[in-house]
Amino acid sequence: MIRIHLLLVCISLLVSSVCGQNSQHSKTLSITGEQVIEQMSRAYSTAQSYSDTGLVQEVTPNSKRDHTKLITAFNTYFVRPESYRFEWNAVGEDEPGWKVIWNNGGMFFSLNSSGQPVRETRPGRTIGSAAVVTRGASHTIGALLTTQISGFRITQIRRASLLHQESFEGDLCYVVKGFHPLGFPIELWISKSNFMLRKSREIGKDGRIQEEIRRSIEVDRPILPSTFEFNPRKVIPKAVA
Repeated sequence: MIRIHLLLVCISLLVSSVCGQNSQHSKTLSITGEQVIEQMSRAYSTAQSYSDTGLVQEVTPNSKRDHTKLITAFNTYFVRPESYRFEWNAVGEDEPGWKVIWNNGGMFFSLNSSGQPVRETRPGRTIGSAAVVTRGASHTIGALLTTQISGFRITQIRRASLLHQESFEGDLCYVVKGFHPLGFPIELWISKSNFMLRKSREIGKDGRIQEEIRRSIEVDRPILPSTFEFNPRKVIPKAVA
């Protein structure tokens, strides 16, 4: 009789433990991938200012250790309604060194090969050209911050699903997977604390992986107006680590 009683107690404890784990798992993933994307979209659309540093890298999976190759280092600055500056240093460009594009109130500018500011003649051309050499980094966040930048937005990924939660560089993130309209998968690491994008990963049809990482993110902090004006004496920052 005692053995039967002990067996029943053990079974009861085991069931409680499993139920508790399932309940905790359900609670952790109570938000959906689409809801995370909606929260992210809202966080960027209401930000009065934004800045970050970051990089784009290619990752070659390996059974022992993944190999990473730096493609572009960059810095982003934005102040609502439409002041935007993006500066980058792309590895392997014909003209090495930092490049910059900026919008100081309705019109984009860039620097030509002589280092002189050139005003945009067609809407979207400057940001589009920069997106090609920066592997999309100049466009990713800019398009979330302002409607002045057209094109695909990561909030438009299809079949968004929440995979799990994961710490990225000490920041607990929602990991959401979706698909680009062209069909390739995109994974997003979105900070649970402020819904800012920390990392995105695209996997091409050829199996190559591209990651875009953002660090030192600051939202609603003052940014000097001079940041969005051309100054030939301004020292362009060194490469971001």
